[in-house]
Amino acid sequence: MAFLVPLFTLPLILHHFHRFSPYAPLANLLFIVPAGLLVVLGLLHLLLFPLPFFQGWVVFLERGLISFLLKGLGLMASLPRASVWVTRREAVFLSLLVVLGLASFFLVRRGKKWAFLLPFLALCVFFVPRPRGILLMDLGKRGGALLFQGEKEILVDAGLVRGRGGWASLRDALLWRDAVELDALVVSRIIPSRASLVPRVLENFKVKRLYLPVKAERKDLEASILRVARAKEAEVVRVGELLSVGPFSLVPRGKARLEVEIKPLILRETSKGWLWKGKLLKPWQGGAVEIPGPDHGTNRR
Repeated sequence: MAFLVPLFTLPLILHHFHRFSPYAPLANLLFIVPAGLLVVLGLLHLLLFPLPFFQGWVVFLERGLISFLLKGLGLMASLPRASVWVTRREAVFLSLLVVLGLASFFLVRRGKKWAFLLPFLALCVFFVPRPRGILLMDLGKRGGALLFQGEKEILVDAGLVRGRGGWASLRDALLWRDAVELDALVVSRIIPSRASLVPRVLENFKVKRLYLPVKAERKDLEASILRVARAKEAEVVRVGELLSVGPFSLVPRGKARLEVEIKPLILRETSKGWLWKGKLLKPWQGGAVEIPGPDHGTNRR
């Protein structure tokens, strides 16, 4: 039973948290008995309220069990890969593998010998095409990012002025769209609302090239970005003239700002937000906006 509980709950965990612990079955096996004893001792603690002497011994045992559980779980959490992040494709694969594996187990026990092939159906997930299009993300407090997925995967900006939750939203969006490796990360301006989360993206995702303006408006933020980029061996490109990056055109506006034009999708960045078919989209106002592409309409400012 200690091994079955994590299996039954795995699909829900992957859907809501995008990660799982490979040590969960072992943790259940090791700590389910002490946790059960702790519940029993808690009931005794209440029942022995009129008898302080015996209640003191129960409290002593409770403290010992709680200390054992906390230290044991802390040790397990410190092990390598104690918490593994998964992409949407991996989450669907693992969920199907669990469901089909359990179905196969029960069917084989009932004499259906062919059922042992069921888990292999989960491999079909890897033949599903990867997502395409663009995702405009609201990271809260005037922070935003744009993910383009086509022949190349490109992230434009990753910023947050202040507040919490921005990094978690960005990380989950990238993982859930299978954007683990980015061909390019473009920073239009080195200011918090455009680049404060860039170091975290570089630390947690594989980024091949990092495009930056020639001049930084925030030197401290620039130093942090370059330090992580060097550590992760990401190629840094300073854009001082018109440059094409896949479907993008990077247009310098002075030395401290890049304007990003996405010609196949007719999406253009302006100083006030993203312009889509003449409509201004502000990531900090409209939430996440998913735009399927390509689109060959016109875009006039």
